[in-house]
Amino acid sequence: MSVHKKKTTPDIDPQPTPFTLTTLFPLSPPTATSDKLSSVLAGLRETLTTLSQPTNKTCTFKPVSSIPDRETERLQGIITTLKEEICTLVIPLSVVR
Repeated sequence: MSVHKKKTTPDIDPQPTPFTLTTLFPLSPPTATSDKLSSVLAGLRETLTTLSQPTNKTCTFKPVSSIPDRETERLQGIITTLKEEICTLVIPLSVVR
């Protein structure tokens, strides 16, 4: 009696994904990084848009009489310089958009 063994080929099944701690309990969603970056960039765009809008708001302060005129003039000079610096920074940002 001849016993013929049938030549068997192993079934080619894809291997199941191994269960690991990170596959069972991911620390963050797969798109968390891109979602966060999009959120930060949207906030930056909004802030830049707000800052690039011209403002007509004027602040009124009551002058304090105890400050000497010389000191007031020095501080006014500093304020004028800072305003000019802000204008030179804001204008290029509006051109970039």
